[in-house]
Amino acid sequence: FHNRNGEPHVHLHVLIFAAVLSPHDGRVRQFDPTPLYNSMSWASALFTAELAANLNSIPGMRVTMNDKGKLEIAGVPAALADHWSSRRRDIV
Repeated sequence: FHNRNGEPHVHLHVLIFAAVLSPHDGRVRQFDPTPLYNSMSWASALFTAELAANLNSIPGMRVTMNDKGKLEIAGVPAALADHWSSRRRDIV
């Protein structure tokens, strides 16, 4: 959970097991991931909205979405966020 500069960078990955059990012959088969891949932007937005809703249900926790569609923890001063954003400065 750290970036290349050793700073905290909590993030999530969603893994989908691309195997299904065929009801016809009982064998394990791979499903075609193309429709899922083509829906990645929509799925990402849905995941982010669900994550925000779940985090906001925690007493004392409040997350908001910034103008770039990224979640931010309300109440974290911009100076503190900037302090832990050296990786972004390196890239941009």
